[in-house]
Amino acid sequence: MIPPADLVPRLLALSRELAPEMERIRRAVHAHPELGFEEERTAGLVAGVLERAGWDVRTGVARTGVVARLGGSPSSPAAALRADMDALPIAEETGLPFASDVPGVMHACGHDGNVAAVAGAALLLSRVGEVSHPAVCLFQPSEETFPGGAIEMIDAGVIEDENVGCIYAVHAEPSLPVGSFGVADGVVTAAADSFELDVVGAGAHGAQPHKGRDAVTVASEIVLALQTIVSRRCDPMSPAVLSVGTIEGGRSFNVVADRVRMSGTVRALTEDVRAFIQREMEQLAVGIAEAHGLSAELRYQVGNPPLLNDRRLCAQVRGLAELVAGSPDRVAARGPEMVGEDFAYFGRRVPVLMAHYGVGPAPPLHSSRFVLNDAAVPPVAALLAAAVLTAEPGLGAG
Repeated sequence: MIPPADLVPRLLALSRELAPEMERIRRAVHAHPELGFEEERTAGLVAGVLERAGWDVRTGVARTGVVARLGGSPSSPAAALRADMDALPIAEETGLPFASDVPGVMHACGHDGNVAAVAGAALLLSRVGEVSHPAVCLFQPSEETFPGGAIEMIDAGVIEDENVGCIYAVHAEPSLPVGSFGVADGVVTAAADSFELDVVGAGAHGAQPHKGRDAVTVASEIVLALQTIVSRRCDPMSPAVLSVGTIEGGRSFNVVADRVRMSGTVRALTEDVRAFIQREMEQLAVGIAEAHGLSAELRYQVGNPPLLNDRRLCAQVRGLAELVAGSPDRVAARGPEMVGEDFAYFGRRVPVLMAHYGVGPAPPLHSSRFVLNDAAVPPVAALLAAAVLTAEPGLGAG
């Protein structure tokens, strides 16, 4: 194995040579965004790039996913890189010359950068030619939906078929400057659940509310009560979020509403808190409704689990990131965020590591004006290639 202090400068020099190709890939993906499980063009682009670089490529995995393999014995555990390929249903307002040509669809979360970085790392690995264990690239469809592409790729058998021992991934971060990184030790993202709640009463004339059962009044009480779950029932040292995002009910200004439906999301960093909030929601909603002579029904959808970085992979990547960035000061020890990430499902099967890479200053993710700086991608490709080359697949600490 090449010592990291010698390996990283070599990879950085190669990544600078390949920067125009990474820019071409990134801008092509950005200009032609595709929603989840529709990434045919993106898949074809990356498949072509990797095939020309000598990788063994399979397409159509989990519908539109791509799996590629380079070197090593099939019996040896592989170090894998994962990139999510899908865009968002957002109308782009950046004014870029390569802005989205698909109305109402945009790469507003940096997945175009993730694709270019992993493709760039694959090109670096094919040039270095010193991979002692197999390298695998997983280009995943549909991260932005639930259930998403990670589950389908796992169900398709990619971990077993490719004998994957560990997986690395990256995500853009507008709050970090270009060329810097963030590496979280432990929990990276939260469990991300959703819910719908129906409150059912009885209609009446708005001037005679005593003859009905007002679903609006009771739903309002439930909304306020739900906020006390996090503020008064959860341990304040265990962060959680409960947000009601929509509420609708009633048909006319002078009619007591017989039904209200609300929906929202729940985020938690541990499975225990996640389960506790669900139980509390059910008890509060049903109890308040019944106390007023109404009924309530909660439909709770368990979504992505918390994403947990493996501690050995974290130490490995943090050290490499300091070399790539040129200084420990340019590698932030990030804490957990309350967003969701379906990469967490891979982490239930093998050790995983997700690092954040700086694209700032830039508008926030999921903004119609989000812009990813092309200069951010080559250092990420070098970091990912270095991670694969120095990996010990299967030796994560959990």
